Amino acid sequence: MKHIDREARLGSNTFVGENVVIEKNCVIGDNVRIGHNSVLHENTHLGENSFVGDHVVLGERLMAFYQNPKEYTNPRLDIGANSILRSGTVIYAGSKFGADFETGPHVIVREKSSFGKRNMLGPLCQSEGDNQIGDYNRFLNNVHLPRKTVIGNYVWVFPYTIFTNDLHPPCGRHIEGPTIEDYAVIGTYCMFLPGVKVGKNALVGAMSLVTKDVPAESVAIGIPARVVKNIRDVKCKRELVSAPYPWKDCISREKAKRYGYPWWKEKES
Repeated sequence: MKHIDREARLGSNTFVGENVVIEKNCVIGDNVRIGHNSVLHENTHLGENSFVGDHVVLGERLMAFYQNPKEYTNPRLDIGANSILRSGTVIYAGSKFGADFETGPHVIVREKSSFGKRNMLGPLCQSEGDNQIGDYNRFLNNVHLPRKTVIGNYVWVFPYTIFTNDLHPPCGRHIEGPTIEDYAVIGTYCMFLPGVKVGKNALVGAMSLVTKDVPAESVAIGIPARVVKNIRDVKCKRELVSAPYPWKDCISREKAKRYGYPWWKEKES
């Protein structure tokens, strides 16, 4: 059994699984597949050729609904074409995602956020509200992005990394999220204190506690993290590549193509 509101618009060749609810003013593009037991709340817009897994909630209602449901109108949620939203994903109303957005299982994204194209949030990632995320970023599993996070383009964040934003918790009166610039790489199990900025092409080593800004093209490691060298001084221990950083210059053509980087055709095979 499924429920599709009369005011919802479904494109051609759309598959809707069992026990799916699609509320009014939802707009679904062509060639979309929606898995079993998923819910698309009011004003959800989903682009063509997208895949929605089982037990997914899109357009999750905001707190105002629970405070005054009779006066509540669900803000619009926009998810671009060719997106893949795996099982257990919950995306709140009031955000916008570019094309080719991808989630692993059990991802949560809160309201009032903007994601560009080709972003990937791995399993169990959580992004709070009011975040500004650029294009082609990859957040591997269990990454936490607090409110007021600003991410550029082509950023890699490896598993179990936590960014923070409250200068003196739990006060909450002064929130400063992190700023991560283009092509930065954040190693696994890192923690960032509020308001830290990581510059373009910088590298933060695994298990670092970042308490202050990391300059562009620098390598920072440790507890607390300290700058130890320029990324161009990093050497491959196994001599597989002459210079692993900046990573754009050494990534293989095949890998660049797999991640959809627009410059993959420029790479040598």
